[in-house]
Amino acid sequence: MSGGKTVSVDSQMASPCTGLCKLDANNVCLGCFRTGHEIRAWRDLDSAQKSDVLERVKERKPGSDTAD
Repeated sequence: MSGGKTVSVDSQMASPCTGLCKLDANNVCLGCFRTGHEIRAWRDLDSAQKSDVLERVKERKPGSDTAD
């Protein structure tokens, strides 16, 4: 082996970051709709956890059927 870092497939799931990084009063990003915690944790999450975050993001987006 080359001794290089092995990158798992899980870490390859694209981040939903849009580059508009500003948290609202509820600690939710106005660009990607993740919470501050979800943003910080993203790189350490496995694919199932990332999928869960993406589902919550869909619920938070304005215009979604489940958004308040």
